Amino acid sequence: MKQGVKAIQGKIDIKAGVWESYTVSEWYPDTPMEVRNEANVKWRAYKINTNGSLTLALEKKEGVFRFGQAGIGSKYKIVAFLNSPELDNASSITITVVATEQPDITSIVLSDMKGAVLTKPLAGGQIVNAHVNTVGMNSKHKVVISLWEDVKDSHKLIEEKSVFVGSMGVAHAQFIIPVDFKKRMDALMGKAIEETSYHITAYALGELSSVAASQMIAKGEKPVLPSERKKQIQEHLEKKTKKQTTTPPYKGKIAPPAAKPKLSPLAESGGIKAVYFVDKTGKKITENRTSNLRVIIESQGLIDREINLKLFEDDTVTDDDFLFEKNYTLTSTKNYVDITLTKEMQEKGYEFGEGWEQELYVKIHVLNFYPRIKSEALKIDFTSKTIDVPDGVSTVRVASTDAEKKKEEKGCPNCDKDITLAQIKAICVDLKGNCLVKEDKMIKEALPYLNKYRKKVGINTCVRKAHFLAQLSQESKFYDLEEGFNYYWESLISTFSAFTTTEGRKKAKLWGRKIKDRNILGYETVSKENEENISNWAYKDKNLNKNFSSGDGSKYRGRGFKQITWKSNYKSLSEYFNSCMKINEESNVDWETNYKDLTYKPKDAIVSALAYWGKNNINSVANENNSKSVEKVTKKINSVLKGLIERKQFFKNAVEILKVNTCLKGSEIEIENGTVIIVSGTDTKKEKDPAQNIYWVMYKTDIYKDMSLETYKKLKKNKKLPNPDYTTYLSRDTHQTYSKKLGALKHSDKRFGQYNEIQPGEYFLVPNVSGQTYKVYVIDSESKSASSANGIEGVDGDRGGVAIHQYCPRFSVGCFTFNSGKNTTPVTNFINQLSDLEINDEKPVRFIVEERKVIETKWDNIKKGTKKWTGI
Repeated sequence: MKQGVKAIQGKIDIKAGVWESYTVSEWYPDTPMEVRNEANVKWRAYKINTNGSLTLALEKKEGVFRFGQAGIGSKYKIVAFLNSPELDNASSITITVVATEQPDITSIVLSDMKGAVLTKPLAGGQIVNAHVNTVGMNSKHKVVISLWEDVKDSHKLIEEKSVFVGSMGVAHAQFIIPVDFKKRMDALMGKAIEETSYHITAYALGELSSVAASQMIAKGEKPVLPSERKKQIQEHLEKKTKKQTTTPPYKGKIAPPAAKPKLSPLAESGGIKAVYFVDKTGKKITENRTSNLRVIIESQGLIDREINLKLFEDDTVTDDDFLFEKNYTLTSTKNYVDITLTKEMQEKGYEFGEGWEQELYVKIHVLNFYPRIKSEALKIDFTSKTIDVPDGVSTVRVASTDAEKKKEEKGCPNCDKDITLAQIKAICVDLKGNCLVKEDKMIKEALPYLNKYRKKVGINTCVRKAHFLAQLSQESKFYDLEEGFNYYWESLISTFSAFTTTEGRKKAKLWGRKIKDRNILGYETVSKENEENISNWAYKDKNLNKNFSSGDGSKYRGRGFKQITWKSNYKSLSEYFNSCMKINEESNVDWETNYKDLTYKPKDAIVSALAYWGKNNINSVANENNSKSVEKVTKKINSVLKGLIERKQFFKNAVEILKVNTCLKGSEIEIENGTVIIVSGTDTKKEKDPAQNIYWVMYKTDIYKDMSLETYKKLKKNKKLPNPDYTTYLSRDTHQTYSKKLGALKHSDKRFGQYNEIQPGEYFLVPNVSGQTYKVYVIDSESKSASSANGIEGVDGDRGGVAIHQYCPRFSVGCFTFNSGKNTTPVTNFINQLSDLEINDEKPVRFIVEERKVIETKWDNIKKGTKKWTGI
């Protein structure tokens, strides 16, 4: 009997740089229904070598793949499986990576001499590397990268470099920021000086007839002298009309024109008409005293087009500061973009002679044909409060007033305040202001638990409280704690996929309401018996729910303030609460067994919602005060964004009621990509072996979530490390001498050699791949996987990744153990903390092993080795 994935479907040609999705189209008939869930499926991509052999390139938990420019022309085999891959049937698809049809420039990244992305203000004389990322372009294409100086209304080209696009689709150029000593001295002396700023632009030349670096001749065109090119770009930047662009339109093979560039029909018929700042009422402004900006973009003929918005600060002395960049899709002729100025963004640009003001402007770049427009300067009052949001924006420091410093030291007075019933009732209202909380008994009793446990999952700022309360307002209105199924029969078909089959439609007609409108004569609600039938059919055969007759659909229907659904969630959230949220010695919960507790017990109804929030790391997208952040949060709670408009309205209410706009923290907490795990070499305790009368030294292991390794080092150096998000203890001794698979294990006589511990250093923690015994492994490079034979470059040569597992040092050959015998609970609790564990998500889990003290002895048998090391 064969079980698992029988066939998959998806495109056989993938464009470089474009995400493509693959799905299971057929299961083997003997595959149990409860297993037929794509969440259980593993996906791999194998590169097909020229000799026909396969090399594993990537393993993922979902069938979504994207290949880079370097993969063009290569063939890959994508396969889906439950246990082991089958590469010779319909469960795999052979795909070819093809060039993107429309060449384009996607972004510009600036870095210092060491390759680090710039996060601090630049200085005169500093070298800046510009990396221009492209798609659909190769080594036959050239990109012109330019450094510009802006003085008042004029734009001066300082330096221009024409470079070829590299094999990976990236063009590089290097510039030195000019130094104007006279202006700097005038500024320091308080003299009036001309406002000066700098920025970098890039545009594509198209395909050239020669690859010589000095060749500037494009197909069918005569050479354009540098002086003529500068004049052309100068004319574009001066923007004599709103329809002019700052760069020629780029559509395939285009050479630099000697005359005025011909715009695309889209650019000629429309384009960006106006860009300006407004206040909350929509009135145009030229000064702003808050940290929240609203940019209005008026356009014509650009609906559904993507734009790139950049925010700059004009400095009077040094180069201008790039503050913010993001792409948006225009949905009408008049769109708005909300930008929250971070503390670092507001602090940029302050210099002697410029005062407590900052001049900001935005530039809009319509992707694919490159029209740009520059808004008027906007003055910002530096004495107003700053708020930080995690947008990956470069940051600097600036002085603040004494009053502001005192205010910062005290912190926001509202973040730590308890959430009140009055606040909830003021947030959960309809558009007319009518409270939607019909019964407040349960939320009254649940409030103490909400305020007691919310910080366990990081809901510790005003903006996070606002997001959490807005979501629960939509989910349950804080009173409806059990999902009802009083559905009109046709609504069942449009709501639940289980009712879309032929049999399902018959069941919908049989169990659902016959009359849709309750005001029509003859209207009857669905009977209790049929509500049970509907729930059992709607939620059958998925996410650990068994078949219709099991009754799992009714048991694990939406319950609690968050409306937790599916048996898998009841089970996993119980485990999460027990391992991550318990306070003191309180008892474990078992919501899988006691599912009705979420309906009838206030504590369980609210802490299950908090557990869902924590387990799914919703804080990572709940740090901004804007509409887009509500969408991101909603996506983690309801993948189809059901009730999004209502959720946005509730969030707007919460922002007002909780005073998020005046919060001193609000979005100030910067959520970085990644996790840092520190295995101490000095903070230890001793634990008894689970089976023998010996004791092992256990090393404190701290987990810091949403933190990069660089930030960890800075905070540690400055003695400002926060408390870790989670702490456990691991053993580092490795004394196993025999295994059934390998037989006798002889330890190296080198301290960090074969079968001994790995040397102190900085590593990566990654999940296992199919066929591996344990769940997580330590490797020394992000480019490797848990199964790499050279997972760690050891002193005796390459060794595989090092596992973290149960058992004790007597069963370790280089691994870290929890000294827990066969009990895997410590491993589960540990992994539950690692929401960033998934590979290739740009959120690395760094695993740092500190030096420790050991005692050196001898093995009792030469077959085991000579030297033996044990922690002390």
